[in-house]
Amino acid sequence: MSEVERLYFVPQYPAKMRYQEWWYWYLPKGFQKYFDEVIVIAPDAVRIKEAPQELFSPIDETIEFEAEQLKKFTKQDIRDTDYVFFADISFAGLVPQVIYLKRKGKKFGFCHATSLNRYDYFAPVRKGKFMQEVGIMKMLDGVFVSSHYHKTKLISSRRYGVQYLANKIRVVGLPKPPFKTYREKKEYDVLYAGRLTKQKFNKTLWNTVLTLGLKARLTFFKSWEEYYRGLSKAKVVLMMSREETYGYQVVEAIMNNSVVLAPDCCSFPELLPKEYLYKNKEDFVEKLKYYVKHYDKVPRINPEHEKLMKNWFKNVYKIMTSQ
Repeated sequence: MSEVERLYFVPQYPAKMRYQEWWYWYLPKGFQKYFDEVIVIAPDAVRIKEAPQELFSPIDETIEFEAEQLKKFTKQDIRDTDYVFFADISFAGLVPQVIYLKRKGKKFGFCHATSLNRYDYFAPVRKGKFMQEVGIMKMLDGVFVSSHYHKTKLISSRRYGVQYLANKIRVVGLPKPPFKTYREKKEYDVLYAGRLTKQKFNKTLWNTVLTLGLKARLTFFKSWEEYYRGLSKAKVVLMMSREETYGYQVVEAIMNNSVVLAPDCCSFPELLPKEYLYKNKEDFVEKLKYYVKHYDKVPRINPEHEKLMKNWFKNVYKIMTSQ
């Protein structure tokens, strides 16, 4: 008789209107098709709170959430035949504690951005924090990333010894968001709905949009339905990121029948055909004007990443169980 395949799923704090909000309930559901049992390591009751603009999660609530997770995880009877999936290896306390002290089971983690990024909340302490993340990656049986760009960025950091982890880091994309999509009447030419941080927002480009006399909207949404409807009402959804290891909004905009324009850098070339990528300000203006008039030319996600999204749970399961 074969062993029961159990997965312990360790989610991130489900901050409101961040992808980890729906990862919290959707990923365990998706993995149930492949594992005999999926056990979620999370507090019994969670108050979902919005994160500040510059953060993925509210700080104090995330720390409290992790403390409850650690307490709950220590009570589990982990076997060597079990699997553990950390939804984010950047957790400051839970991941290293569990890997060091609760060593049974095969452990895997998702690396979303890491502290290599120059413009996010951890920028002032990024060197020290990244060393911690590298240590975590070395202890895991496997590391998942969403793009080839992200893997290359990680293993090119030679002074941290990450290149020796190349065989452990697997590009798996991200799962397709499980929401209803829309085909609303177009109400505005250009929409930016990301965070207003140096990492995501380019003020110079946005001012260029305004000088073109286009009907532009800079806004944030309070629910997933409102957000998806908002994307669908835009002719062009604009990406301006200086750093991006995936770009969920690219996928979400296309799902909701909107053209996406993005920089020709980071992970965007893996998601979008080249005609939707701008190289400089002049190229940006030319393509923006064109797609405002030809907003019916909604792109498809590049085939490789479309396939990764479709088979995400199966691919991750196969990698974990083949180690």
